[in-house]
Amino acid sequence: MFGLAKKFKNRKFPAEEVVARVYLARQPIFDDNREIFAYELLYRSGNANSACFDNADKATSELITNTFLSVGFDSISNGKKVFINLPRKFITGELPLPLDPEIVVLEVLEDVSADPQVLAGLEALIKQGFAIALDDFVETAENEAFLKHANFIKVDVLCVSDDELRAQANSLKRLGVPLLAEKVETEARFQLCRQLGFQYFQGYFFSKPAMLEGKELSANQVSMLNILAKLQNPDCRVEELEQIIGHDLGLSYKLLKIINSSFYNVGKTVESIQHALVLLGLNSLKKWVTLITLSSAKNKTSELLVLALLRARHCECMAEKLKLKPEAAFTVGMFSLLDAIMDQPLPLLLAQLPLSMEVKRALLEGRGDLGELLEAVIHHEEGNWQEIHDRYTIDDAMQQTYEQALTWCRQIKDDLGV
Repeated sequence: MFGLAKKFKNRKFPAEEVVARVYLARQPIFDDNREIFAYELLYRSGNANSACFDNADKATSELITNTFLSVGFDSISNGKKVFINLPRKFITGELPLPLDPEIVVLEVLEDVSADPQVLAGLEALIKQGFAIALDDFVETAENEAFLKHANFIKVDVLCVSDDELRAQANSLKRLGVPLLAEKVETEARFQLCRQLGFQYFQGYFFSKPAMLEGKELSANQVSMLNILAKLQNPDCRVEELEQIIGHDLGLSYKLLKIINSSFYNVGKTVESIQHALVLLGLNSLKKWVTLITLSSAKNKTSELLVLALLRARHCECMAEKLKLKPEAAFTVGMFSLLDAIMDQPLPLLLAQLPLSMEVKRALLEGRGDLGELLEAVIHHEEGNWQEIHDRYTIDDAMQQTYEQALTWCRQIKDDLGV
């Protein structure tokens, strides 16, 4: 089995179907000290760094979905605020807006009219805590009603003369709302905007939009993540677990098959999930459902899933000897290959799961007792005996627990169908 770890070390796996790629662009917004204040996210339909779309609502929906499910919001925002363009239907509530008002600033596009529905929608969004930016704003009698809702006013400074820009800035400054100069393309225009009282700046003079790319989650992967998130939630109740299992015929079948196998040898047929819960307990049942869920990943070789299973059990057995948390160790071992199983970056996947900081640090940074344990188990898989001998005092225990894990893994491999 040692060869498996080396085989999958680089985690590049051929897919049997074409993986859809998604794109978006990010342009920084700077303060007057040229420090990054925020980012604006921009829709991209392909790998060309320009926006091409016929439907603004669809473009914004795809931008939000791609940001959170394919590229990863944390990696995009880098701890800064994020500006997102908002067409009319998102403002009026006709389309859902599942965003965090602490982080996201909503930009009202210049072609949105200040009619009663839109103004009421803005008031509702402000009550939720959202900050509002007016995009490409030019003051007119028709859009004056927007001003009382604005937290930022964005002004296109590219196609106006210096005198026109001065007049516009002087008129808007009376409102006491921070002004953001967009399409700043020269040092001279930047310095003029600073003199006129603009506080934030965006444009090619500082940075062109940077393309970001991700892989779209399949329906199967989204379903798997939803199940894993519920299972990892410490508040997951017995009733919720029964519902998760009961709604998935394949999951129910595999679970009952395992419980009725020679591995458990319960002596009588277990015919219901409720009976399985009584026999195994909540934590054991959650573990099995996690395993079965991951085994349903499409386009994955059985060797990869067996390795994940073996690693999880080896970590668990070692944790029992070292007086660590066996359940957390099992999760660390299993999820250490989650990126390979799901074909997505591990930080993106873990951000969507309610795991403890201890588990996340172990997986992402190799920190803490669980991080060191995972590292030792991987060294053992790869046959790095000298590394284990030099760094750890658990040589004998590593081999003993590995054999226990291997026996356990062989017993359940056929029952899981991997």
